[in-house]
Amino acid sequence: MISKLNSGREGEKQDVKIYRGPESRRVVFEEILNTTKQNLVLGSHTPSRFSRRYIDQWHRRRVKKGVKDKLIYNYPDPYAEKISKLEFTEVRFMPRKIDSKTAINIYGNKVAILLWSGETPITIMIDNEKVANDFRQYFNFFWDVARESV
Repeated sequence: MISKLNSGREGEKQDVKIYRGPESRRVVFEEILNTTKQNLVLGSHTPSRFSRRYIDQWHRRRVKKGVKDKLIYNYPDPYAEKISKLEFTEVRFMPRKIDSKTAINIYGNKVAILLWSGETPITIMIDNEKVANDFRQYFNFFWDVARESV
């Protein structure tokens, strides 16, 4: 973890953590499995060859636990098709191609922004109910605009 910021109005939980490195992704994915029943992903994309094995195993564990995954992919790809066939999984596609490796996971009271900057992955985790609800609104807007198939 690089840094942790904790601020907000009295009585309002607001934590921001910044993680660097490949393990930063696992922090998010393991937390999703252990704390929530739904994960919303804006900007989903095919995992890198380095993380594919872990992500495939994670999806099997997610389905076994009954955690729902709603994913909006930037554009169609074979991995999206594979994932869409899993239980507790819904996939949609943006109407035009967006070439980005940044993804946003929204789960519980948290928002995780997964960035790929150069050689090192960076994850920004925000723990705040209002912020998570605001991001859910963005997600729902894009969900309504996105297509169910290619």
